[in-house]
Amino acid sequence: MPLLITAILTAAYPVMAENFDWVNNGLPSAAANTRAGQIAQKFGITAKEADDIMADEAEIPSSVFQKRGPAMPPKPVRLGGDGTLTLIRANTLEKITVRYRSEDGKYNKAALAQINNILRCRLTNQEIPVPISLVEVLDDIEDHFAAQGVNILSGYRSPRLNGSVGGAKKSLHMLGWAADITIAGIKTRPLADYAKSLKKGGVGFYPKNGFVHVDVGNIRYWNG
Repeated sequence: MPLLITAILTAAYPVMAENFDWVNNGLPSAAANTRAGQIAQKFGITAKEADDIMADEAEIPSSVFQKRGPAMPPKPVRLGGDGTLTLIRANTLEKITVRYRSEDGKYNKAALAQINNILRCRLTNQEIPVPISLVEVLDDIEDHFAAQGVNILSGYRSPRLNGSVGGAKKSLHMLGWAADITIAGIKTRPLADYAKSLKKGGVGFYPKNGFVHVDVGNIRYWNG
């Protein structure tokens, strides 16, 4: 990234350390003070991937990145799920069943780490923390349909993967806030309709491709 652009971005978005739960990511301290450095540290991606985001006027929505730093995902709200979730990764057929929430409402970090792993980028195998709010949505959907698991076609996407599959430039997959899903024996229409009824984020209906997109961003609906 040219030094002039870096300087402009740094001036426009000053570092507000109190708003970040940073990890080092191996970035030099000078790089951490750039906008790309902030993105890399916040979301656990490489400096190169962060530069790729910045190169297209920030592919992540402006509503997510405010001047005071990246907004946090929605706080987890206990929905209709029972706290146990089965996920099947479509491209590898990996399957996990985890008890991520106890009866008293406490979240299990080890179980959430397993969920992060199965929702990893299928191109780079990179993991990113998945919002508990998305986990709650998936659990609610699974239990509503009395399913034996939720099939994950796409979870977290690195910017490189998102570009290679033609994903939206502002895709929430790049934050780990979204999943493309199917459920065995359930058609996409009722799956999409139920996801919409939760009113917890975006829902994309893709009948030709046979999947439904769910995310925990702003409430919005579209057909693909």
